[in-house]
Amino acid sequence: MPESDLDAPISTEELPSPVKQCEPSKRVRQNRAQRRQAKREEDDDHANLVDGSSSTSQNDKVVIIERSDMTHLTATSSITVTEKSVYVGVEGKQKPSKRHPNYFVALPISGEVMRSKLEDVQKHLVKCQPCLKRTLVDIRTLHLTLMVFYLDEDLCLHDARRALQASVEAIKSECDFSSLTVQFEGLDSFRDQVLFAKPKENEEQERNLAKVAEIVIRCFKEHGIDSSDNRPFNAHMTIAKLSNAPELRRVVKKFKSDDYYQYVADDFGIEDIKVVQLCSMLKPKQDNGYYHVAEELSLFGD
Repeated sequence: MPESDLDAPISTEELPSPVKQCEPSKRVRQNRAQRRQAKREEDDDHANLVDGSSSTSQNDKVVIIERSDMTHLTATSSITVTEKSVYVGVEGKQKPSKRHPNYFVALPISGEVMRSKLEDVQKHLVKCQPCLKRTLVDIRTLHLTLMVFYLDEDLCLHDARRALQASVEAIKSECDFSSLTVQFEGLDSFRDQVLFAKPKENEEQERNLAKVAEIVIRCFKEHGIDSSDNRPFNAHMTIAKLSNAPELRRVVKKFKSDDYYQYVADDFGIEDIKVVQLCSMLKPKQDNGYYHVAEELSLFGD
C-alpha cells in the first residue's frame, strides 16, 4: 500500500521559523508614557476641580495680552481666550493651556465633633500606609465646594463679591427652607483618587444642597463668571487626595477600600451651615489654617 502524504515524515527544514517577539519601538514606548502621563494629569485635574483646590503654581508667571496686541504674539506665546476678550497665558510654555481655577465658593464645616471623627479616619489611613500622610487634607480646611472658577483678581474680584451677594439674596427668596443642615455619613471616593465624607442619603438634604449650588452657579454666570466644572453638583467633603503627593504615583496608584472599610457607614455628625464664602486657592491661608476668605456672607440671617 503506497505511503500517504500524511504519513510522510516532515522535514524540520520545512517548518516555519518562530515569530520573533520584537521589543516596542522607542516611539511606541514614548507614546505609552505620554498616555500614562495624560491620564495622571486628568486624574489630578478632576481631583482639584471636585475639591476646590488648584495645581497651578504660585510661581507661574501670568501674561495678560489685550486683543489689540495679538499681532505681536510670538511662536512661544501661550494664550487662551476669556469671555472678556482678554488673553491669558503662562510665559515660556509653547502649548495653549486652560486657565486653572483659583477661586471657589464654599460652605465651611467647623464642627469640632465632626472634625475629630474625620481626623481619626486620617490617622487610621496613615497607620495602614504611612506614606499616605502626604495625601491628607488639613482638617482645618473642611468645606463643601459649590463651584470653582478662574478669577482675574485685578479686574473681576468685585464682580465675584457682587455675585456672592446676589446668590444669598436669591437663596433667601427662592428657597422654601430657612436653614441648611447637613448630616455626613460614610466615606466614598472619586475614582479612588479623592477620598471624602459624604452627606447622608436624604432626599430633602440632597435637594436643598443642589438648589443652593444651582443658585450660586447661576448668579455667578449672570455676573460673567463661569464655573470651571460642568459636571452635575456632587456634594462631598474631601479628607485626602493623591494629587497632594504626586511623588507617590509609582508607589500608590489609588486609595484602597480595605484601608477605610470600617468607616464606610459611620455617622460623622450634623453641621448647621450658616455662611457661604468666596475663597482663594492660592493666597496664603489664614492663621487658623483655613483658606483666605475674600468675602463671607450669612446665608439666612439679616
